Amino acid sequence: MIQNLVNLEADNLANLTKKWNALKSKSDTLEKQIISQSAITLDNLQTLKTEIKSEKEALVALSNSEQYSKLLETHSKIKRLQMANQYLSILQKLHDLQKKINHELSSSNIHEAIEIYLLYFTILDPFKIKDIPSLELLQNCFGSYELHLEKTVKVSHHDLKTMLDTNLTNLLNDMNWPKSPNTSDSYKIAFEECFLPFLKLKAPSQLTNSSSDSVVMLDAFQSLFKSFFIRFNFHFRGKKPTNQIDKPEYYTSFLLNVIKEQQIFLELFVQSILDDHNIQLSALPATFLHTIMEISKFDNYIKENLLYVQRDGSEWVGCVGKLIQNSLLFSKWNEIESTDSLSKLDEILSSESAWLPLLKDFSDDKEKVTESANLFQLLFESLIDRYQLLSLDISTQFFNDIMLPLLMQYIQSIETVHKEFQNRFYPINTKSQKFKDMLQIIGCINSTQYIIGLLRDWSNEDLFINILGSKQQDHSESLFEDIILSFNNLKTALIQTIAQEIHTSIQDSALDYLDIPDWTGFWDENDTRDLFNSLQKLKSTSELLEQIAQKSRAELMNEICVRLDADIFNFILSKLFGLSGVKRLNHDLNWIAKTLNVNMKSQFPKSFDAILILSLPLKSDTGTSMTDLIESLESDMDLLDTLGIRLSVEQVKHTLVRFKLGGLF
Repeated sequence: MIQNLVNLEADNLANLTKKWNALKSKSDTLEKQIISQSAITLDNLQTLKTEIKSEKEALVALSNSEQYSKLLETHSKIKRLQMANQYLSILQKLHDLQKKINHELSSSNIHEAIEIYLLYFTILDPFKIKDIPSLELLQNCFGSYELHLEKTVKVSHHDLKTMLDTNLTNLLNDMNWPKSPNTSDSYKIAFEECFLPFLKLKAPSQLTNSSSDSVVMLDAFQSLFKSFFIRFNFHFRGKKPTNQIDKPEYYTSFLLNVIKEQQIFLELFVQSILDDHNIQLSALPATFLHTIMEISKFDNYIKENLLYVQRDGSEWVGCVGKLIQNSLLFSKWNEIESTDSLSKLDEILSSESAWLPLLKDFSDDKEKVTESANLFQLLFESLIDRYQLLSLDISTQFFNDIMLPLLMQYIQSIETVHKEFQNRFYPINTKSQKFKDMLQIIGCINSTQYIIGLLRDWSNEDLFINILGSKQQDHSESLFEDIILSFNNLKTALIQTIAQEIHTSIQDSALDYLDIPDWTGFWDENDTRDLFNSLQKLKSTSELLEQIAQKSRAELMNEICVRLDADIFNFILSKLFGLSGVKRLNHDLNWIAKTLNVNMKSQFPKSFDAILILSLPLKSDTGTSMTDLIESLESDMDLLDTLGIRLSVEQVKHTLVRFKLGGLF
């Protein structure tokens, strides 16, 4: 029995040995195949590297050729011609629209004419006219686009308004309005046909201000109530017996009688049109807010200049004070303020040019403000002008309900742009798009810097000093302290992102330079081929940095230099250097510092100190030598202080090791 088990085990062992030998043979074969394939792959990689290098050299040669220069010049001319063609085509479109409107008006097709007129408001600045490099030349040749548009729209608006007014007046006369108007269904339909187009007609001011609907509404109602204005002026603005200051009941009874007489007409004809087409006159923010501001100015003049008080000597609350005593009215006012302000800011931030410089050419940091930051300033300062006329409790509530949300929305908008940039994937052939997006982030950096400056200035406004003083438990020096901190944190994050992008770009372009194997031999000062790509990238980086306001640019430059300094220092520690190699590295780093317009000693401290150490002689009878430095590290750090070296002892030791391995010892 045992013998059988022994025999069985021997058979199993023989089978396992056979399988092991087969696997080993197969493994050896696979290993040889892998080694062979790796050698082929390395050869292919080397061949590919050689081909890429040849293509780069050919590209450099082509870019320096006369043929390439002529090609660029021709391309530039074609672009200018395309811009001119686009410019002229838009001017032609304006002219064609005006001709179509005149044709429809000549046929009394007022509805068709208005639909064509509204197209004016859809072709505004379709290619960002202000960003065209040759805009001045185009304007000199063909006239200003804005002036063409404004003139054309004003002429068409006047013609349309005249016809609408004539049609409405004729219809009202046929209806025997306002004495005893005919309210039959046929006249109701005819009235809507005349009155509704009036409400649709946009004013020329809406080309630049989307919230001027009230102007249009007032035009429509002024035309409707023209006869009442004439009667009112006749009785109360002349020398008639009805115009007596001691008889206010005359004009109040006149107004009440008009309302009573026209109540049925207004409800059946006018209100039904407003309801059917969802037109809310009371919700027009421009008219309402403008009226509030004018009333506030009136209140303040009466109280502060004329020192008006109530009969009992108490402070006069003013017209606005009476308004807010009605909680429903005040709530509506607050809602209109908030909705109007946020919608205006949303319109500002949704513009394609929101983060572009307001001015194309700028010589001063203050001129590097973006379009959105400038418009935000105008919006916010218009609120300051209005709220500083109000009582402290109202202005404080509006600050919390409206001003703070505006600032937070601006921050959130920049955060959105930042996240989209971070999450966006850029294929190899989209470098120009990435550069454009980087300029957008730089615009966000400039915007945050500009808004921070505005907030610091606004902190000194009486309005915000008083609001801060009313907050008993707040010991902040500025009302905007937390908001400024948020903007600063956001700016830092943006700078980090751009610094990383620029740093990565420079790293990628410097691969050839970093692949130089030998830094111990002789260096020819005229041989700078390895730096070509790196220097070209640095030049474009330098141009990019010029787009940033000075303070932010300094912060960004510091961040980039910290990263580059770490790269260079690690590069020094990874190579073996001779004196010639040190000389070459010092020459190249000085060129990089000059290109980026920074001081090498202050912006690349580790690299500067390492080169300083590497440049010391081995021994010296008259000055400090490498041997002296080694002895100093074993005793004290006085010599490092004398030399101005800021590296740690370990970093100095690592640097010295590279020299020792490089054959200096």
